[in-house]
Amino acid sequence: MSDKKQRYGLLDLYRFLLCFWVLSCHDFFFLENTTGHFSVPELAPDFFFVISGYFLLHSMEKRKYEIVHIGIRNLLRSRIKPLFFSICFISVFNFVCTALFIREDVLHSLFLMFRYWWYVLYLLVAVVLFYCAYKLIKTKTGFILFLSVTVILMTALDYMLETGVIPFHMLNFSARTLGCMSAGMLISYIPKPKFKKFNYSIIIVAILIPVLFLLAYHDKTFFTCVLMIALFTALVYFTTSISFGGKFFDVLGQLATRMYLYMSFVTALYLLGLTNHRILFVINVSLASMDLVLYTYKQKYEAAKAKAVE
Repeated sequence: MSDKKQRYGLLDLYRFLLCFWVLSCHDFFFLENTTGHFSVPELAPDFFFVISGYFLLHSMEKRKYEIVHIGIRNLLRSRIKPLFFSICFISVFNFVCTALFIREDVLHSLFLMFRYWWYVLYLLVAVVLFYCAYKLIKTKTGFILFLSVTVILMTALDYMLETGVIPFHMLNFSARTLGCMSAGMLISYIPKPKFKKFNYSIIIVAILIPVLFLLAYHDKTFFTCVLMIALFTALVYFTTSISFGGKFFDVLGQLATRMYLYMSFVTALYLLGLTNHRILFVINVSLASMDLVLYTYKQKYEAAKAKAVE
């Protein structure tokens, strides 16, 4: 088992558990009417963005010497390719369902069906923006300064959007996306602590997890959101110092991403009249699992084909 999978296995477990958090907050869970158990469901995608930022920097460094448009193409391809089947299947299904919603509430229905795609959309836009900035800013110090300023500015913008100083509340998703990904990239520049006898990161992670869980039950305030994102960032930093897990947790992480995307599919079924939450949850997990199995066999086929060519 590679060190990478061992090192990041715990992050995959977080992603899987946070996906359940989102499912619970949107009522697609074993129990009906679970909305409100966690008061800040949008913080789960924030954590995904912190993790994405952490890995994005490594991907950008691999493409440091590529021409900008080629680097952007390769970065976007690396993120879209594993989910290509999911994106095509859900998009076609939802567009077909859209034709069935030709009535007064069509706009509201469209929002419900496609609202889960904002995570993917913002991620792809952020990838392009950060890669362009990375190519323009030639020095490591300059890029670290750029990321630090971005975190500060996006936090301030989020505050003004949340408090109504700037009357475009929906833009806070964009601000939080850029701020969280910047924080995630900054983690990569912080030297990892070296432990000779005992890894104290284990203790810190064990403390952070219940603290985050307790904060999730509090009323949503700007302070709560900022604190959660700061703790998410700390959790990612210390977690990547812990060797944990293997292939099983990698599968959990991939499954979590697909479960999130298939919420859009499940929402369409809900609008069509299938309102049993338990059945919707089973459909979500089943489709996500099927998607992952198909992608795994596709990878094996491509690997076998490449080997045969050699």
